[in-house]
Amino acid sequence: MLLLNIDIDHLEKSSCPALALQDRAPRSCRSPARCCCSFQRLPPPHRDRARRLPPRCRCRRSPDPINEETTTMSLRTRDPLLTAGRLIVTAGLGLAALIGVTSLLGAPAIVLFRADVLAGIASETGHAASTQTIPGLAVILLLIAAMAAAAFLFLLDLRRIIDSVGAGDPFIPANARRLTRMGWLTLAVEGMSWPVGAMGVWLAGMIGNATADFDISPGSFLLAIVLFILARVFREGARMRDDLEGTV
Repeated sequence: MLLLNIDIDHLEKSSCPALALQDRAPRSCRSPARCCCSFQRLPPPHRDRARRLPPRCRCRRSPDPINEETTTMSLRTRDPLLTAGRLIVTAGLGLAALIGVTSLLGAPAIVLFRADVLAGIASETGHAASTQTIPGLAVILLLIAAMAAAAFLFLLDLRRIIDSVGAGDPFIPANARRLTRMGWLTLAVEGMSWPVGAMGVWLAGMIGNATADFDISPGSFLLAIVLFILARVFREGARMRDDLEGTV
């Protein structure tokens, strides 16, 4: 490897110790970026020696974007679970967007065509619907659109976390913030489901031959707690990684 026989005292006199090794380095490792980061690929017995390099030569991120992109694609290719998960989450994003847009457009449409809506309800149930049914349905559709928007943001953060795992760098502060946001979005969706269910029961009582019910889902609260705990774990992992890099 590149840094097996480094004279540490001599290298610390240069601006970047690895630059002094370019002439002796293998042809595939002669770029300054790769030389400065070569200690990450050393076997453990020699890595401790390389950790004595000065702080200016620490490598916090891969400086080669092409190599980083290739590594990300390679990890996704080798891990079918990440690929499948990303495809499922992307499909969920499309479904959430479709539901949100449809509900958002449906709310004013119900108000504009209230006569046709009331006539349709009467023909289906055999009972005339109250005029209060229209604003109730419009509010329900608006709440559903808001829930779909929250679900879209939740899945978007989840896909970004999956991408960071594929890139081999999941323990970053951004992921901790995403997990925290996902926890609050979970609680928001659960909170908005209560008025939707309550209004559904109310409308069912106003419309004959219609039934509706709702309940509080403990699973949503459990998911939110898990997400908040994971956010703490990722935040602590990112802090420990920064501390470790600071000692390199």
